[in-house]
Amino acid sequence: MTWPGYLGAHIAECCLRAGFRVRGTARSADKLDALARAWERAFGTGRFEAVAVEDITTADWASAVAGVAGVVHTAGPAGNVEVDPDAIVASNKAILDAARAAGVRRFVFTGSTQAVGIRQPGEAATFDDTMLIDVDAARARRAAMDDGFPKNLLGYALHKAESELLVRAAHGEMVTSTCTPNNVFGPALGPNASPTARVLQSVFDGDYAFAQRIPPQWCV
Repeated sequence: MTWPGYLGAHIAECCLRAGFRVRGTARSADKLDALARAWERAFGTGRFEAVAVEDITTADWASAVAGVAGVVHTAGPAGNVEVDPDAIVASNKAILDAARAAGVRRFVFTGSTQAVGIRQPGEAATFDDTMLIDVDAARARRAAMDDGFPKNLLGYALHKAESELLVRAAHGEMVTSTCTPNNVFGPALGPNASPTARVLQSVFDGDYAFAQRIPPQWCV
């Protein structure tokens, strides 16, 4: 489990409830102390192990994935921050390659609906599990954009789409899957609320600046 923060913590707890042992990575192992103590009380000693990975873009993942049967990769930057999409894709490839070399049998990648398709308000569209944005067109469009939230969001969609292509290509050597959530709401198991939940908190606090950047969405 890469970075059992908000979403990852829920996934890790589901795995623990199902009887699996879980190894979780974080920039420093003490970031997971509160969750580790709670899970030790709930599931017993030795069921959860925390491993430090200081920087996912430069880490050697071999030791983190050694001896594991499956990898659930949830670590990654939120869509509202400025990142280098190429660096994120390279880090995701490194994790995938390490899992392949270690003989991992299953690999689950957390994608995004932004990688499936980006639409304007009022524009209806139907998506399915085969679709992804045009990576080359997205790169060209992003290169012409001014710095700011729209460019950051397109960069997020871009690195999610390119990474999903890598995960799809690895299917056969191991069983690979991608889940494509949109906004994720709900209670946090530990101190790490999701970026989406923080948007809600800011609205409750009377700060609408970030929420107003998010286009209307209606998903069925």
